[in-house]
Amino acid sequence: MREQVIIIGAGPAGLAAAGRLRERDIPFVILEKGTGVAQCWRDHYDRLRLHTVKQFSHLPSLPFPEDYPLYVPKKELVAYYEAYAEKYNIQPVFNTTVTTIDKQDDTWTVNCTDGTVYTGASVILCAGMNRIPFSPTFLGQEDFQGKIIHSHDYQNPTPYQGKRVLVVGMGNSGAGIALDVCERGGEAGS
Repeated sequence: MREQVIIIGAGPAGLAAAGRLRERDIPFVILEKGTGVAQCWRDHYDRLRLHTVKQFSHLPSLPFPEDYPLYVPKKELVAYYEAYAEKYNIQPVFNTTVTTIDKQDDTWTVNCTDGTVYTGASVILCAGMNRIPFSPTFLGQEDFQGKIIHSHDYQNPTPYQGKRVLVVGMGNSGAGIALDVCERGGEAGS
């Protein structure tokens, strides 16, 4: 029998890896810190949608449903990831935080905060690039009388209606949040 592969993270990359392993009958366990697949996508702001077209954004072997819009919104995206997990019988171990990963000879050992230890032939790290927000400090920030939040903590424009908002950064999240605030009664600049 083949030794299992340990996948850390049940977001898009972790699900894709698990799906491909399942297609090849390679045993695996998938560990997820959150309470559901694609936890980071679940936690992002309400209006979020993919910034790439659906034809080039699906996971291996499962295109998005035809009735999905060209730029898939958050709710449909999460439903798609859940359907992918169901199709490949991917059952992550949720609420599991990895503390250390060690290798001795040909065996990897993954230790978790609850004391559980997983061993395997390989580890695939799919923890995500946006799971830990980076918040820079700006000169004079301590004197600012308004509220400063990271896009990670933004959910919807309701608290900003009728207010002036400065969005710093015009990446995907910054552009989406600025548009969201402007269309819902705020005044955003970037």
